[in-house]
Amino acid sequence: MIYTFSSDLRRETQWNKGLCFARSYFIPFSGKGLCSAASPDKEISASDRVFSLSGTWDFCLDDGKASSFDSTAATWTPTEVPSYWKAEDSSNGACVVGSKKAIPRGIYRTFFSVYNTNDTHFLSFTRVGGAFDAYVNGVFCGRSMTGAGEFDLSSLVKEGENELLVVVYAFCPADVFFCGGTTYHGITGDVVLSAHPAAASLVDYSFES
Repeated sequence: MIYTFSSDLRRETQWNKGLCFARSYFIPFSGKGLCSAASPDKEISASDRVFSLSGTWDFCLDDGKASSFDSTAATWTPTEVPSYWKAEDSSNGACVVGSKKAIPRGIYRTFFSVYNTNDTHFLSFTRVGGAFDAYVNGVFCGRSMTGAGEFDLSSLVKEGENELLVVVYAFCPADVFFCGGTTYHGITGDVVLSAHPAAASLVDYSFES
């Protein structure tokens, strides 16, 4: 599958693209019984509405020079998510602030299945070290330069197997807000896919007193 990447992240004026609005974090269940029976530390695995994508992914390092990427022709190695790719391969240094060289990229790939395309599907990254772009089935779905993000995949997923590609950059303009920049990069938190009935579902909540 062919992907088109950002030509120069330094020139991007919009730090976040395609992100859902911030909302209260919770694990949805289709019924009270399932929710009540789940222990707090096992909610993700117990929920019938949430699917963890953490685990073994395909991974490759890229020098950042090419604007297109062929996931079929790439040479992949297995890596665990969550993890830091800089911690696993010390030969790939972070891009120095102010440098005009191409920005190195860590490219992650995994596959997930969708059983009902009528549901609303959200893809959530709880923590990412560095700016990242997310693609589903070859289509760009969003960007976050602020370490986390959630995207609505409802119009991008298909019934059956779907390909998820995540590009983590070794430098981005938002790095200036971190002390000395972000040195270690990668998908460093859980990745979660949630499915909500399109007709009626609870997506956010708030309390006032």
